[in-house]
Amino acid sequence: MTAYLDKKFINMVSPQLERFKWKKDDLANCRCPLCGDSQKNKTKARGFFFKKNNDYFFKCHNCGVGHNISKFLELISPVLANEYSLERWRNKQEIATSVPIEVEKIPTTHSIRLPQISTLNPDHPARQYLTNRKIKLLDMFYYTTKFGDWVRSLDSTYNTLANDERIVIPFFDKAGNMIAAQGRALSNSSSIRYITVKFRKEGRIIFGEDRVDYSKRVYAVEGPFDSIFLDNGIALAGCELADATRLFSDCVIVYDNEPRNSEMVSRIESAIDKGYPVCVWPSEISEKDINEMILVGKTPQEIRGIIDHCSCSGLTAKMKFSKWRVR
Repeated sequence: MTAYLDKKFINMVSPQLERFKWKKDDLANCRCPLCGDSQKNKTKARGFFFKKNNDYFFKCHNCGVGHNISKFLELISPVLANEYSLERWRNKQEIATSVPIEVEKIPTTHSIRLPQISTLNPDHPARQYLTNRKIKLLDMFYYTTKFGDWVRSLDSTYNTLANDERIVIPFFDKAGNMIAAQGRALSNSSSIRYITVKFRKEGRIIFGEDRVDYSKRVYAVEGPFDSIFLDNGIALAGCELADATRLFSDCVIVYDNEPRNSEMVSRIESAIDKGYPVCVWPSEISEKDINEMILVGKTPQEIRGIIDHCSCSGLTAKMKFSKWRVR
């Protein structure tokens, strides 16, 4: 239904778009109304509407802007944007009232019932762990002495988890539902540093989904702690990072900088072979991940600048990757 609605409103706004035409059933082309496209050649049309999963997006290959249809309409035709929002709401209401479904019970923010790291004493091991990693957003994370019991209080199917103390990293969706959580062990004797539990059994599990801006570039990184240092950073749980490229119109995959890790090398190579944009870290970066870069003095702005500069795909990515993997 979403794709049908998107296409309907693309056609409705098309009279306002120069050189608009459908090139394929799910691909339309026009001059970009946001940057004006080429001023020298009025026949050039570098704006494209394309379908990804069950949604359409707009992307300009001149100015690089990318938006979902809702945001595009807001910028081009506020009147149509209001109609679009209203029709989407009506469709959701019709589905909710006409299709009897069993609603999966998912915990919310209020279900956590654990102390935030920010409320712990400065010398508490959990708070010291995050402080030592220069993580300042302490309100985002929680602490428990019995991780297994806490998880079972929300989902009784997790009946084999051990009761050790852990930092709790909650994953929220846009509606504020806690769809998953990770427990980071504090004890070095723990055989499993990170344990991930899912409260929503189906669908994608993204750390940062509640904060991500779909109209901007998204940075998909390996872990939640790394993601919070990047504006519009996310981390995926239980699936390959490359899957994020199917969810956002402008997404860069940022793998850890570990050329001697055979699994990491294989994953990056696979992503490049599929044509996905990836960050290939330059030779002057020796740290293995974003958090380590922060610890040696780099700022989040510097790191994002490096990622943007080193992001590539296709033949360029293959050439850079071949040099990176033998460092």
